Amino acid sequence: MASKPTPSTLWRDLAIAVASLAFGVALVVVVGRLRADKDEFITIDDIPITAELAAVVIEHEGPGEASPQKAAVAFAAALESGDLARSFDLLSIADQQRYRTTSKWGQSARTIFGIVVGQDAPAADDDDVVSTLTLQAGLDAIAGLTPPSAVVTWGTVDEDGWRIDLGSTSIEAQLVSDDTTVDGAREWLAAGSACDPEAASDRAAFVGSDARFLQSICESAGAVSIASDSEPIDPVTAAPLISRFGADADSWARTVEVRSPIPGRLVLAPIGEQWLVIDVLSSS
Repeated sequence: MASKPTPSTLWRDLAIAVASLAFGVALVVVVGRLRADKDEFITIDDIPITAELAAVVIEHEGPGEASPQKAAVAFAAALESGDLARSFDLLSIADQQRYRTTSKWGQSARTIFGIVVGQDAPAADDDDVVSTLTLQAGLDAIAGLTPPSAVVTWGTVDEDGWRIDLGSTSIEAQLVSDDTTVDGAREWLAAGSACDPEAASDRAAFVGSDARFLQSICESAGAVSIASDSEPIDPVTAAPLISRFGADADSWARTVEVRSPIPGRLVLAPIGEQWLVIDVLSSS
């Protein structure tokens, strides 16, 4: 049997009904307003931003040099002595912004210049600032091929004294002549290096991709016939060298054809003042 509603329950139900009605009306108004004003939504672009971001300013720690020539000499001297802080400060603002810190610059400097062990200073009265750097020659996976020397035409800028601008600096590697490539192949064979390749080749550079071909040369007891001329390396043969020593490997590597006992090729690199065998590949 249903009980009769009391006055309190009547007022409660009435209040709930009124609140629900008010909510429904408000919801209809809001939805209608959103639909009517759908093109007037506020976006992030409409919010005014009054705070300005502080510009990152890089300033030179010390003064530059009195002339472009002196800047080149001081920069090369800092590279030679391992003074990364000084060589970094002698870079242009643009270069400092690119490398950010002396440690990052040190890693890049090794790749760009190699290990500097000496310099021939540029003439003081030349319009172009050109010097020759003596380098620690070698071939490795970090710096790639480092020539025994390089001719550097320095780009310079005047920023509180003269400094080096790497963006306008050019470096020309001075490599041993191609004319002696075959001589390097013959010396490698005469030394019996196929039987102990690490003994007479640059240990860090020798790849030795084809062990069976290497063994066949070793067992030939010196009866190996090779071509009288070297050739530029082809793209397929260059691919593993590029992967290991850098993108320019196809520009400096050379091959010498082996005609017997098994057809193949010796791959050579201009390390220091000589051509050294760094890989052997059979033609089969």
